[in-house]
Formats: sequence, structure tokens, C-alpha cells
Amino acid sequence: MGKTKKYGLSPGVSPEHTVVAIASHERIYLLAWKLNQHLHMDLSASGEYRMKRKGKELAFPLFRWYDETRMLSYHLLANRTPEAVLVPALRNIDFFLHITPAPPHDQMETILHTLRNMQEVITSFLPPLDEHPPLRNMILE
Repeated sequence: MGKTKKYGLSPGVSPEHTVVAIASHERIYLLAWKLNQHLHMDLSASGEYRMKRKGKELAFPLFRWYDETRMLSYHLLANRTPEAVLVPALRNIDFFLHITPAPPHDQMETILHTLRNMQEVITSFLPPLDEHPPLRNMILE
């Protein structure tokens, strides 16, 4: 008998979504407007992302846009409110740009490059989702 080849799937090879962490001193509506200009998006206010933590209902401002051409959903989500921080381990981050499904690598590089060159953005990066369960388990529709 010949040798049998074994193939394995590595978690994280093709994530269902990706998240960009963004630090900015701007308010969410102004950042959404600037993202719309620089990334050719059409983010608009879409209510709040609600969750419970320690029995308390929390709400974080949310903007969204669906790119019909690329079939991608974009959600801009505040990391902080006066009452709470969505991802305490990333408390220095002001916003998350949640993209579903994860875009191709070249498109992601373009997004990061554009964000890093925006005057309104202090920094942006891809946080490891496996280290931040609130980001990994987040479901936005």
C-alpha cells in the first residue's frame, strides 16, 4: 500500500470575519463620515450593539454598510461608552471596524494603509481574534 496523505484545517486560515482596531479622538459619526470619504464606503448610523455583562445591559454605538459589489458587511462599532468598555484588554482602542466575511489579503492591506494615512486615525491594526473573545464571538447583522 502507498502512503496516505493527510490534510488538516488550521483554525484562522479563513475566518468568517476580521476586525480592525482603530484609535481616534474623533466621535463615531465624524469617523464614519471620514471613512466614507477615504474608503469609498457609505456607513450610516444603525442603532446600537447590545450585550449583557454582569447582569447589566450595555449598548455601543454602531454604524453599518453593505458593499453589494464585494458582498461584504462593514460595521463601525465604538469600543467605549461612559458606562463600559466593550473589549477591556483593548481599552486604548476607540473603535472596531468589523468586516464580514473576511476580505482578501490585498483588500485588507489597502484598508489598513488608507486608515494609517488618515489624519483622524492615530493607529490601526488587526488584533488577534483568538486573544479577544468579545471580538471573536461578535455577531453583527
